[in-house]
Amino acid sequence: TLMNLYGTIQDITGMKEFENFLGETEETIDRIQKRFQVLVQQSSDVFEIISPDCTILYISPAVEQIVGYPPEERIGKSTLEFLEGEQRQKFIKQVDSILDNPGERMQGDVILKDRNGEASYLTYTMTNQLTEPSIQGIVINWRDITDRIENQKEIEFIATHDELTKLPNRVSLKKKMSQLCVENTNSDYNFALIMLDLDGFRYVNDALGYQYGDQLIVQVSHRLKGFLGDETFLCRYTGDQFAIIIQNLNKSWEYEQIAKKITTLFKDAYKVDLYELDMTVS
Repeated sequence: TLMNLYGTIQDITGMKEFENFLGETEETIDRIQKRFQVLVQQSSDVFEIISPDCTILYISPAVEQIVGYPPEERIGKSTLEFLEGEQRQKFIKQVDSILDNPGERMQGDVILKDRNGEASYLTYTMTNQLTEPSIQGIVINWRDITDRIENQKEIEFIATHDELTKLPNRVSLKKKMSQLCVENTNSDYNFALIMLDLDGFRYVNDALGYQYGDQLIVQVSHRLKGFLGDETFLCRYTGDQFAIIIQNLNKSWEYEQIAKKITTLFKDAYKVDLYELDMTVS
């Protein structure tokens, strides 16, 4: 009996190579995704995806470090809930603009209230990724710049305020005067500048020492501030000279009355340590 066997031989080398390639590609993609996930998880920046109506679709864990809210408490809510007043309106305009101009990259900054009610200063970039199938939203990258802003404010305060009394200094006075003159060039609005000199202050320093002179200046500033209130501009112009800007009075004699009342603040002696100091002013 003759038995015949029939078969085919097929070269599957290419298929195996392709399968290996797919396997390696999947591993590569998986590795890239995990790497990206770790980077996002560990980043101090906040990555957020919102819908056109500002609903939060995704937000990275770093948000908790900045504002105190974990991601699960923010996802599904409107990002507008965490903004107030002018900050909210400014953000809405940015979103409307990015929707109208999908190819652009928007930048901005905003002040956000954290969970404790304290202000956090954030800068952000915003891109429209609604047409990207894997995102389908507006991508926002937030960065906390609170420390930088606070440092800038501190530097500005030091430059414009007296170290001893914490009152504005002559730099602030110059800015204030320029502002008032510009604002009121074409109006009937008026104001008065009063320069106040402590008589004999140099003798306090010479006889008792500068530490007593400093204490006296602080007490004078407190007494003036208590009389004038927070709305009146009070400045330590030089060592023993103060500047006061009075506004919103109609007659010159009204300004003169204020000046006379200021001089009466010095009728009572100033107690500095064991000394009672009688001061007069010009």
